[in-house]
Amino acid sequence: LVYDIDLNQSIALVMGSEERGINPSTLKVIDEPIKLPMKGDIASLNVSVACGAILYEIVRQQG
Repeated sequence: LVYDIDLNQSIALVMGSEERGINPSTLKVIDEPIKLPMKGDIASLNVSVACGAILYEIVRQQG
């Protein structure tokens, strides 16, 4: 989960498309895939919402 990873370093954030996700060849070079915790019947978030939540956690950790 995003909260379990040390984001207090230089990072590149790769976000996938809402329909197809991240290309498998791109996934092969990613050091640490992360996920947001989801509750209830929510299967996924809009990519812009997910990106905002992850960016918030990056700023919080690098604070």
